Amino acid sequence: MRGQPAPGQVPFVDLGTTAEQVVATAALVVGLAVAWLAVEAASTRLRGRLSDLAVETLETVAFTVLVGATATALVVVWDAAGQIVDELATIAEDELLGVRIVVSVLVLSTAYGLTRVVRRVVDRSRVAELSTDHRRQVIYHVVQVTLYAIGMLLVLAVWEVNLRDLLIGAGVLGVVIGLAARETLGAVVAGFVLLFARPFTVGDWVVIADREGTVENITVVNTRLRTLDGEEVIVPNDRVASQEVVNRSREGRLRETVEVGVDYETDVREAIEVAERAMFETDGILKTPAPQVIAERFGDSAVVLELQFWIADPSAGRLYRARTNVVEAVKEAYADAGIDVPFPQRTLSPRDGITLAEDARPRPTPDGGPGGDDR
Repeated sequence: MRGQPAPGQVPFVDLGTTAEQVVATAALVVGLAVAWLAVEAASTRLRGRLSDLAVETLETVAFTVLVGATATALVVVWDAAGQIVDELATIAEDELLGVRIVVSVLVLSTAYGLTRVVRRVVDRSRVAELSTDHRRQVIYHVVQVTLYAIGMLLVLAVWEVNLRDLLIGAGVLGVVIGLAARETLGAVVAGFVLLFARPFTVGDWVVIADREGTVENITVVNTRLRTLDGEEVIVPNDRVASQEVVNRSREGRLRETVEVGVDYETDVREAIEVAERAMFETDGILKTPAPQVIAERFGDSAVVLELQFWIADPSAGRLYRARTNVVEAVKEAYADAGIDVPFPQRTLSPRDGITLAEDARPRPTPDGGPGGDDR
């Protein structure tokens, strides 16, 4: 058992064994996580009542308090107060060391704060050059990397690190890190390529490999899609760069086709004209280019016509609504014109010289034995 703390010394909790200290540490970490989840839930409820800046400030204060309280509790649990005091005394005796630590913390904190400010300014900007979400994302990520790079260079200068030796060491370290994290680094490089090459932008409706959705965000690591089912799909940028990408929003319009069959006895030219008039009067369909119908092929039970039409500002929702409107309009127009849309049919006929009765064969029963004729 430990003795009582000396006068003026920070009291500690006597947990007896290291196992008990580990259990207490785990409990503190879990408590911190639960408390932070509670803060997040409270922030969600407050966003409708307070401004985003006020909620973000409250979150920062709450996080600082929680981390500070947890750190203090850990110091008490592990009886590390004496060691911390000794380290602080060492720093206080070495004024240059203390100044370097303070300046480094201030520089990094300033860089982080500036990135938050830039994010807020870019998001709220109404300047023409920042009119699209994609341009805002590009500007934010470029400024973010630049600020952090400047901050790290300043910290290295404060600690009088020889940049030439650092670059030589970084070259060797870069090879090691590159081999160990080539996929992550490849995703980062691909992210900047996507941001500047712009095969798609935020808000576009795209198909990437077998995933389809609207682009919600493009970071330096991954691209986030929102599917029509409401699912969030996160695709690594290196996979995006190596896959075929179909951008359905790039041209601002999209053509869709729907097939319909008409009876073989129908006047095909009349059926085409009726369908084109019906589509031209349908809501959600572009008048230019005008919708058109072509005779596609001879089907088993009908002449198959292909209905072609265009929609503006393509999205999955607009496409499905337009397709539904076209089907309803053409079906109603055909009914008014007396044009039949036949369902699949099959005609059975006997072989030459053999009646159906003569061609009947005994069918086996389920147990494998002979069966009688179906009558």
